[in-house]
Amino acid sequence: LVGRAAERERLLACVDRAAGRVGSSIVVLEGEAGIGKSRLVGEVLAGAAASGVLSLVGTGDAIESNTPYHAWRPILARLVAGGDVPV
Repeated sequence: LVGRAAERERLLACVDRAAGRVGSSIVVLEGEAGIGKSRLVGEVLAGAAASGVLSLVGTGDAIESNTPYHAWRPILARLVAGGDVPV
């Protein structure tokens, strides 16, 4: 991951805090198309999974910009479904 070391470390620090049950984080990652957001998120999610940290992901979509709570739907669905969601 070229040029994103600082961002990667900052996000992985959030994962470490969550893994240690020291806190939780909500991260909003936004930027222009093609700057490596998906790659960065993929690495951080892999680190979270390796640490046993539950990650809930929502994404925006220009086509769905008028749909209320579009980005939150997969997050809420996973929380309602239960399963591996810690209490």
